Amino acid sequence: MTDTDPATQLAAVKQKAGDLSAHQQALQPAVLALKNAVCLPEADCSFFENPWQMKQGKSGKASIDGLSVLANMVETLRLGWSENLPVSQLAWGKITSSDQITAILPLLTENYDLGNDVLYTARKRGSILLNAMLQGAEQGVNKTADTLPDTRGNIPPGSSLAFER
Repeated sequence: MTDTDPATQLAAVKQKAGDLSAHQQALQPAVLALKNAVCLPEADCSFFENPWQMKQGKSGKASIDGLSVLANMVETLRLGWSENLPVSQLAWGKITSSDQITAILPLLTENYDLGNDVLYTARKRGSILLNAMLQGAEQGVNKTADTLPDTRGNIPPGSSLAFER
């Protein structure tokens, strides 16, 4: 069964997230690095200081308001870097090294950890993955896998989860 109960989903994410202000405080170095990269001097970037809050969409999916926006920015920059966009096209030329991308990745990882890495959700939606795994094992699918180091929570487009038997 893949449908989740919205109230149970929200409670599970709240329990996983715990004290959002503590998470936000712990990630201030990454928040500041992102702010310095994307905010132009004349721009109003006060939303970087807004407290993170739990929210639930119409579909019942719970997310962290504030963190999710920052994570989307990080994802956009990471993808641009991965696609070898010219430096001038990444944060108005403010991102010039992979170290700068690495410095902001904790925001993306935290968003995945607090919003997606929830046991209740995994239990409800895991049957889809399990079914695909069983079908693959029955068919004897064997493909060569490429891996990237240090990508926990940062899933590149076109990537796959591979199992070997």
